[in-house]
Amino acid sequence: METIRINDSRTVIITSGESEQISRSYLIDGQVKLVIILNGRNETTLNLQVEVSAGSVFTMLLINHNEQAMQLNDSYRLLSDSNSTIAYCQLNNYPLTVNSRYDLAGEGAVLKVQNATVTSVDKHFYQYTEHSERHTAAQINNYGIVMKRGFCNFDVRNRINKGCHGSETHQTSRILTFDSKSKGKILPVLYIDDNDVKASHAATMGQPEADQIFYMQTRGLSRDDALKLITIGYLMPITEVVKDDEELCQKLMEEIESKVNQCLK
Repeated sequence: METIRINDSRTVIITSGESEQISRSYLIDGQVKLVIILNGRNETTLNLQVEVSAGSVFTMLLINHNEQAMQLNDSYRLLSDSNSTIAYCQLNNYPLTVNSRYDLAGEGAVLKVQNATVTSVDKHFYQYTEHSERHTAAQINNYGIVMKRGFCNFDVRNRINKGCHGSETHQTSRILTFDSKSKGKILPVLYIDDNDVKASHAATMGQPEADQIFYMQTRGLSRDDALKLITIGYLMPITEVVKDDEELCQKLMEEIESKVNQCLK
């Protein structure tokens, strides 16, 4: 598989009809914003490998528009003093399995992950973050909305290896279910093999709070409108990734609102 060197900002469109197995490999060098849009109507597996070179600043937004079941296997190797923000916008309503690996392989590497999904089918996310050098930092954030008979699974594991002094690893996973038939599962795991580190995990799951909905109704909103606002607000943190690109940020906000409106009909 050929590795493509990227040193500018660009949008890449990947269409599932290309093959049952699609592979891409990128070397990030410099200040790069990469938007990957997945299109098509075929079942497929996408294998994505990314290496972020030393000192690079990398922002990636992956938007899944594929209209069939999909598996995404993506891995990232972050070298010294690089700063990476990786965001996933998984709003289509088709089965999905994501296997993600993040290797903070260079001293001073920083990682932030933002994942937003809405589903009334089965979606599974397996994320593994490994700190292989000192003074590395990772923050993994997952936000899921589960409707009707859907299921969302966040399996999040962070490891700090022995000798990786001064490192930090944190994870937050939140799932909002809309009725007794929508299900979610969160498995937060920390493997810590060094003492001079900071580590934490947070996980919440449940239905919208009745008091919050009632309060919004007293302000003149219908129950449906209140649910829409709560849901949209739950997913909006992903737009922070592209807040410096006004046009892209606006399109992402509109897509979130559109998908939420469709799911709540």
